[in-house]
Amino acid sequence: QIPELNKLQARYGTEKVRVVGVAMNERAKAAADNLVKEKGLDCVVLLGDKKVGEQCSLASLPATLIIDQQGIVSKQYEGQVGVDQLEEQVKTLLRG
Repeated sequence: QIPELNKLQARYGTEKVRVVGVAMNERAKAAADNLVKEKGLDCVVLLGDKKVGEQCSLASLPATLIIDQQGIVSKQYEGQVGVDQLEEQVKTLLRG
């Protein structure tokens, strides 16, 4: 899903849409970092922990959160989510 999210970010520009990955352990972070490098993606991958999971109310992974410019989670998806669905949410926020 990261390549699709990267395309969404490219479509709107990093001033309006920024993709940030959060891996919940070192092994997952290393794998995500390798994917980003291998595919030449413009994406940041951070290392999260249990506290991050609790703060974001993550019940399962993967999860995708749409966070507005004030830092408020406006929409949260668990599992895979289509890029079209994400783009509709992004458009709603940008019209906002």
